[in-house]
Amino acid sequence: MTITISQGEVPRAAAPQFDQLQYEDARNAIANLGYADIWRDAAGTVVENDRVHLDVQGRTADGRANLQVQLKGIARPNTVAAALVAPSAVAIDPATNRQRSLEQQREIERSVRHALLSSLDDYRAGDAHIWVVEGSPSS
Repeated sequence: MTITISQGEVPRAAAPQFDQLQYEDARNAIANLGYADIWRDAAGTVVENDRVHLDVQGRTADGRANLQVQLKGIARPNTVAAALVAPSAVAIDPATNRQRSLEQQREIERSVRHALLSSLDDYRAGDAHIWVVEGSPSS
């Protein structure tokens, strides 16, 4: 099975309007997301810059990592990109109980970044969606 990225559900809250500088900061925050950040246990901010922060919101009831890019300095709703990462793409290979190879880690990281960027572009277009990353790395 390979990793798939798909458009998921529409968020419950309306998406905020954001400007070009906030959009660029969001793209930069996503670009700086590290592999280990995706799998951290504690919820919190993993990347922050002048206008946005990228947070791990914790896990959903079905174990998916919940990552969100949020605008700083405005009241909720302030999310401008969101991705859920399924347990099948976890840091530990369930078949071998070993850490993923560096190639696999990079594939997972690229996939999560792609999902967040797709979500960001959806929010920007006024058609907000949470994107979903599922499957196992192919490498």
